[in-house]
Amino acid sequence: MQHAIADDSRLTTSHVAAIGAITPTVERLLVKHRSTLKAEGMERQIQSLSHWLKENHATCADTGVLPETCHSCLTDLCQRLKQVVEEKQRLEGEGGTLATKEQNEENEELLNAVRRIEKVLHMNSTCP
Repeated sequence: MQHAIADDSRLTTSHVAAIGAITPTVERLLVKHRSTLKAEGMERQIQSLSHWLKENHATCADTGVLPETCHSCLTDLCQRLKQVVEEKQRLEGEGGTLATKEQNEENEELLNAVRRIEKVLHMNSTCP
């Protein structure tokens, strides 16, 4: 089920721009965090999502909406990425090895990707 495009052109323009940013965000995750994604068993799912986004990028950007299946995949991705970061932080908090600067940067990059994706998911779910 798809959501209709909002009548407010500013929202639509903003939404279309946000949807346009999803593909590079997912691709960046694959390039920069492949080992983490692979270790968490998420690499294939994100590769499939990235491929789908590349194939359907123009349609999504033109309409300003994401199909429900893509919305569900992105929601699952966000939840799993948050769990990865939370688990790393939990282990460190329980007396594990302190995170290196690189590990902290990776966690922050993962959370930034989550925020970008959640912004689009929110916009997509609030379209009338």
